[in-house]
Amino acid sequence: MLFNSKYFNSSMKFSMLFMVLCLPSMMTISSSLVSVQAIPKNSLSIAQFQCIQDFDMNVGSRGWLFSATIPSQCLDSMLHTKEILAKNQGRQKDTEFNKVDISNLRGNFINGGYRIEGNWKVYHRELIAKTFGKKHYTPWSEDDGSFYQDILLGIDSGNLIVNPGKNNIRRNSQGLIRDAIGDFIIYGEGNFRDKFVDEIKNEIQKLNGQSIAQMLINKNAHQYISERTKISEKSAIALINNASGRINGQISNQGLRISLRLR
Repeated sequence: MLFNSKYFNSSMKFSMLFMVLCLPSMMTISSSLVSVQAIPKNSLSIAQFQCIQDFDMNVGSRGWLFSATIPSQCLDSMLHTKEILAKNQGRQKDTEFNKVDISNLRGNFINGGYRIEGNWKVYHRELIAKTFGKKHYTPWSEDDGSFYQDILLGIDSGNLIVNPGKNNIRRNSQGLIRDAIGDFIIYGEGNFRDKFVDEIKNEIQKLNGQSIAQMLINKNAHQYISERTKISEKSAIALINNASGRINGQISNQGLRISLRLR
């Protein structure tokens, strides 16, 4: 829980960049479905096609269920998570009264989403007086600590789901966590959490149902389906394309497990 500090007044609270996810204990944000558009065929690289693996086919009385996996290392590459983390490190706020550094950012896929961890350091000073046009300040004070932020993501019926999840902010020394770092990371306008969610949304748009169907076909999933069901490869391609709007996906530390009901 974040507390107001006597060293900060409302005019000094800064709102900036970052990220996502608030636990029910801190903030509740309902899930939302965001429709996304298919990307052009030539925008998917051969390396991305090679990422889809572990084909499985269940043919039963309730229909044909096909599934496959996009491993976590491939998701990192496809969503450019390492690049996003790198550009959000360093001095992120630098004003007359406050400076904020974010460092040691790293991320991992977890069940249901992606967790970002990092360290923060905030510097603060106050104006004591202004005499003859010259400003006099208190010495810079410092606070530092760590945080994590979760991003909930997946695919449901060909639509992407991206939402904030839980978070935690810790201070290395004893005492109250200052408003400044809370606003910067979670609560302020344009904060780090929300900025990161938007950037992940922009990247995960490439993983909608139609683009996944295209990757499956380029990885010869239709041949696998043809062998398992004894239908023609042409018919298998048609089934995959027709099912693109029904593709579902669940994130874990292993990657994205996708499934589609072909008939």
